[in-house]
Amino acid sequence: MTFRLFIVIGTIHVLGDVAFSQSSAPKVRITTQQLKDQIELIGPLGVPVGKLVKVEGVSETLDDKLSSKLLTVDIVNGKKLEKPVVVEYVVYNWANITKLEDGKRLSLNVYQEIGMRGIPDGVMEETTAVSTGWRQGIYTWVVVVNQTSPKKLRFQNTYYDSLIGGHPFDSVK
Repeated sequence: MTFRLFIVIGTIHVLGDVAFSQSSAPKVRITTQQLKDQIELIGPLGVPVGKLVKVEGVSETLDDKLSSKLLTVDIVNGKKLEKPVVVEYVVYNWANITKLEDGKRLSLNVYQEIGMRGIPDGVMEETTAVSTGWRQGIYTWVVVVNQTSPKKLRFQNTYYDSLIGGHPFDSVK
């Protein structure tokens, strides 16, 4: 008998700081190999991490120097979400886009990534560096692959089509 475990993960932003919930329940220990082979992680967009999806939403840059870029997503794969989801986004140099335009409604192909960020407990006692206060945790973010455009609407004129054997805009991509 095979069981599939779904874990929902996400990032919580509270005035620029990360908020953590302290739970007294014991943690379940799993290896990274188990995570890869046996568990399907569901990100904040409600789809598996690492799966290419089409989203619609609006981007916002909070601080360009700190790369604080957020995307408010309200549609995933054509389905309207019950509540918009705010996620951090990145645009890697290999993507087919260089920058998202803030405040404009966008249609994008993206996937969610996951990783550990922050400074683990005890590290600052081993160094002379000053702590930034950024606590360790597991985070997700959205990787933008490209921007898509709405499908072009074609004016149907059967009389015109019959005269010239096609519509002049058929060759426009």
